[in-house]
Amino acid sequence: LNLQSTTPFTVKGFKISDLHGSVEKKANITTCSFPSLKIANGKAQLNFDLDTNGTEDAVKLNFSLKEANKKLLIKDIIQSKKDGYIDKFSNNKKTIVLKEDSLSDEGIVSIAIQAEGPMDNILQFEGTGMIHFKEPKIGQINLFGKISESLSNLKIPLPSGAFSFNELYIPFELNNESINFDDLRLTGPLSKMTAEGQFNLSSGTIDLIARLSLVGNISVPIVKNLLQFADPLSKIAEIKITGNFQQPKWELLLSSN
Repeated sequence: LNLQSTTPFTVKGFKISDLHGSVEKKANITTCSFPSLKIANGKAQLNFDLDTNGTEDAVKLNFSLKEANKKLLIKDIIQSKKDGYIDKFSNNKKTIVLKEDSLSDEGIVSIAIQAEGPMDNILQFEGTGMIHFKEPKIGQINLFGKISESLSNLKIPLPSGAFSFNELYIPFELNNESINFDDLRLTGPLSKMTAEGQFNLSSGTIDLIARLSLVGNISVPIVKNLLQFADPLSKIAEIKITGNFQQPKWELLLSSN
């Protein structure tokens, strides 16, 4: 069965348009291939196999979304939450609060995920994926935006714009309700932060260890080496972030050197 639709429609709160693809069923396996669709002005692909053989329907999926408008995507997420499609998987109904009027129009997001699990419970899925944000003021989001506020209390001299971040890259492993990552990177023209840890989808809690450094993105070796030698952030060994995603707790671990 070939499918094609240029008329926008909504699936569980998400607006979809320009869909092209096919659906094929053999025995208990239904294979769906949608090489082209549009979500939040981004180009997406979706392929999945649905296995109805057994007591529980299982799905294996491969999804990617490139260069989507963050504001439009979060609007879809907000609508999905209002319709009850997201919160039913969470033990904490207030894990993530999204406010439409606070969203920037400049954010771009790309997502990729390969996972499999029971059709009726995404908290039992396993797989891998990636999230990539690009936004001029990405460092102002709640989880990372309080970095400069916390460091200012240490009276460490920092150059102007030291905490101006514009790109966030998170490759991750999905293990049931836990998202694990060991190479989170938050970067800007001058500084970078790397982190490892996990986020619990059910409780909305986060547990990570982050490391900050200046001149993380400067490619000129001589300039980079000189600035790293005088990096005032070298006094900070690590930053530990725990607790609820909306109101995380910070602990600055100072180096003894």
